[in-house]
Amino acid sequence: MEIKRKIALVLCLFLTVAPIIGSYLSVSSSLADNIGNLIPYISYRIVRIDDISIIDGVFELLGDLIFLVGLIGFIIFIVTRFKKVDTLLFLLYSTVLNCGIRAIGTIIIGSVLVLNDWDISNKGYVIIVILSQIIWGLFCFWAARVLRNKPSLTPQNQALRV
Repeated sequence: MEIKRKIALVLCLFLTVAPIIGSYLSVSSSLADNIGNLIPYISYRIVRIDDISIIDGVFELLGDLIFLVGLIGFIIFIVTRFKKVDTLLFLLYSTVLNCGIRAIGTIIIGSVLVLNDWDISNKGYVIIVILSQIIWGLFCFWAARVLRNKPSLTPQNQALRV
């Protein structure tokens, strides 16, 4: 397997376990808040101690769904002898969509706060969050393109095929 394909698969593996990583973080720490804003899917399962709302429940279900999609994708990938990647592509494309929506949402919220003359003390952090979402989205899009391309038939692959 070529190195680009391995990187794309490691990214899929990380996106699959990201909601579970988030369940070990507490929302009361600033580290969890920063990690949740910068890395996709981790904030979906961050433990909220003081308030449990319907929206938190929806995000926890979404985190479970993301984990299941990744898990099923890897099971299909392994059972089909590393050929079928459709479910992993769905995971990557949904991450691209998620990152795009989060970046646009952050831009809109930041613009509204600036237009209302609110003092935003962390303007640099807002820009970092936007850039982080854009970079994650582009990285996942690149990984989807790598996984979508069929591996070339090199002499080594042809020998394995026989």
